[in-house]
Amino acid sequence: MVSQWIVDYLQWVFLLILLLNLAQRRQYETAARKRLATLYIAAGLILFYAVAHLIQLLEAPDWWLLPTGAALVFALTRGESAVRAFRLHCRNCGARLSLASIVYQDSNLCSDCRFGEPPEAPDEEMDNALKD
Repeated sequence: MVSQWIVDYLQWVFLLILLLNLAQRRQYETAARKRLATLYIAAGLILFYAVAHLIQLLEAPDWWLLPTGAALVFALTRGESAVRAFRLHCRNCGARLSLASIVYQDSNLCSDCRFGEPPEAPDEEMDNALKD
């Protein structure tokens, strides 16, 4: 039942990821690493799709998807991997990134930090005032 759902619908998720990859191609200078990350994610989804299809053909139980899914999650999340390339917060100041920065900027910096004007947090301003 789960493998049937995966075979029916995972192809649409795969297609959306490839369309995202094509959109990233226009931003080649700033999104080369993230573009490669989307290709890794797409390759992992193809592997998962193939295993689900094979399970259907062999009429095997759906729990056979668990080892493949666990291996896929492990491979995509360990170290500086594909999924970790897409950060939601600025790596310098912690501000929430815009969708364009999440998808198209390899630096994972907000616009203030990227252009050299990092905003100071209120706690840092207080610490600087106490040091003086």
